Amino acid sequence: MKADHVLADKGYDGQRAMDAIAAANAKPVVPRRTTTAQWRTFDATLYKERNLIERFFNKIKHFRRIATRSDKLARNYAGFLNLVAAIKCCR
Repeated sequence: MKADHVLADKGYDGQRAMDAIAAANAKPVVPRRTTTAQWRTFDATLYKERNLIERFFNKIKHFRRIATRSDKLARNYAGFLNLVAAIKCCR
C-alpha cells in the first residue's frame, strides 16, 4: 500500500519498523520512546488523528461478527464491515 505518513504508537519506534517505513517512502509519525537513542521529531497534530481511528475500531468491535471474524469468505466479512461502518457513521 502507498502512504505518505505512517501513524503508530511508541511500540513501533524500533529500528526495523523505521527502516520499513523509510523503504515505503513514507514519513513516520511515531513518538519517540525515552529509551531510544536517536532524536526524531514527529507531527503531533497529525498523531492526534490516530486517536479517532483507534476509537472507530473499538466501536465496530462491539459487533461480535466483526470482533471474532466468523465469516468464512473475505467478501462477506468486508461487506458486513462496510455495513457496520455505515451504521456507525450515520449515528
